[in-house]
Amino acid sequence: MPRLLSIVAVAFLALIVSGCWGAAHEPVPSETASPPQGLGVSTVAVTNVVGLAEGAAAKVLAAAGLVTNVRYVDDVPRVGAVFRAVPAGGSDVPEGSVVVLFISLPPRLPLPGQEHEMEMGKLAGLVARHPEVFVGLYRDEAAVPHVVFGPGADPADWADRLAQAAKGISYPAAGIGCRIDTCSHSLASLRAIQEEITTRQDWTSNEHLAFGVGVDAKTCTVRVQSDLLTRADIEALVDRYHTAVSFDTSEGSHPVRLSPAEDEGGTLLEYLQT
Repeated sequence: MPRLLSIVAVAFLALIVSGCWGAAHEPVPSETASPPQGLGVSTVAVTNVVGLAEGAAAKVLAAAGLVTNVRYVDDVPRVGAVFRAVPAGGSDVPEGSVVVLFISLPPRLPLPGQEHEMEMGKLAGLVARHPEVFVGLYRDEAAVPHVVFGPGADPADWADRLAQAAKGISYPAAGIGCRIDTCSHSLASLRAIQEEITTRQDWTSNEHLAFGVGVDAKTCTVRVQSDLLTRADIEALVDRYHTAVSFDTSEGSHPVRLSPAEDEGGTLLEYLQT
């Protein structure tokens, strides 16, 4: 399931603004999978995120100091939600532990026509022109666009400009232009982490490891993708970047190396090429 990667506690705002708004595969972890080492002894309870969409689940877990590793599953009903978590909700785990989320693919939706892509152009352009304000833009499981603000930005200051940029967006639901999220990291800080992961490969012993890495605005993280990541690789990255990273270890993913320059635009490119 190829996807271009664009994805720490975050404050999630569910507002609608007027008018805008080479190693072997790791085995499936058991319910008692050991957490990363060296991240302190404080324990937290894993929140039950079954039934939540990926972005919402990742943010809830990050707020508790936990790291997300997603596995997309295509042989279950397509509802676009978490149907299993390991460790399970209610488990007490050390802060900084990795929680594996098994997620069903979202429902198949009609592809937007050319006129709808043109409608998105102004909104995508506004976000791209102000990287000091926005982390990115993504579409949720219902194909509704979300604009993600970085820390320190006041969405109210941008309400008029976003409303104007999103004016006329009618896909998929008439009357909904876009929604607003906030991220506790700036785009610059996430891209700096992306650059380090790409260029400093002291976190893996596999010098031939192929992986993808990019800013994921949906989860407010730098998403590392490879079905060849070992537990040691993941633990090393979590030890260094904590909840600012997340992982996609879905079997059959097609990892590629992406430099920040190649991934310029991040989730904007994910939207435009979906």
